[in-house]
Amino acid sequence: MNAKLLSIAIACMLFSGAVFGQTDINQSLSGLASIELVIDKIDLDARLHGLGETDVRNTVENVLRTAGISLAEPGTGQAVLEIKVNTFWDERAMLYAFSVRAQVKRWLRLPQSQELIEAATWQSGEPTGLIGINRTHLINRAVEKVATEFVVAYLKANQKD
Repeated sequence: MNAKLLSIAIACMLFSGAVFGQTDINQSLSGLASIELVIDKIDLDARLHGLGETDVRNTVENVLRTAGISLAEPGTGQAVLEIKVNTFWDERAMLYAFSVRAQVKRWLRLPQSQELIEAATWQSGEPTGLIGINRTHLINRAVEKVATEFVVAYLKANQKD
């Protein structure tokens, strides 16, 4: 196996995982009536091997709708749920190294300057893996995992006592 690919895969596995203090961060999801969904552009190699932004969008939308979370039209939501799929294709090994991350971004006003900034207020763990050329559909399982992680945090932050 290519040493570069192996190094990337090991680094991803060592440095991925849930964000420390996530319990407090989950409160940033409290009171959101809807969320806008943004899927970052997927690398060309992954698209050529069968994983596109539409597949990722459909997977996440299905998870959100099943949980009863409303999707906002672009530019109208209080917050944005951004899904990022990182892939590295090693042609010699015929393998993908991948990671998937979900994060919620919101516009916040800085207390002293009143400047408006976009900030990530919640972030999922970051599942990683190595897969063969004809198995890019398995990346969608990792997408479903981070979408489900968001749903659990959202529902916990918005539960009725």
